[in-house]
Amino acid sequence: MIHAMHKITKWALWTQQHSPLLLQVTTTNPLESYHSACHKIVALDEKKHSDSEYVSFEFCTKNISAIGVDHVILHEIYKFPFPVQQMLVNEF
Repeated sequence: MIHAMHKITKWALWTQQHSPLLLQVTTTNPLESYHSACHKIVALDEKKHSDSEYVSFEFCTKNISAIGVDHVILHEIYKFPFPVQQMLVNEF
């Protein structure tokens, strides 16, 4: 009986190893792996998009604080994007 079970197990392994396709394919459903890859690409795209929106928001809304600059002038400087604000304050 044990010898027969060993033969069956050996036969089952041989059929799997005999087929090169079964050894190469990690999943039997190619659509599943394609779907997973698409989800990864979409997630990466959403992250890049949200990062760019954050940088754009910071670029437009961030204000500089400067000591020794009149408040009226500082209020006018706030109308420019943050990098330009830095350049203008450095000129004072």
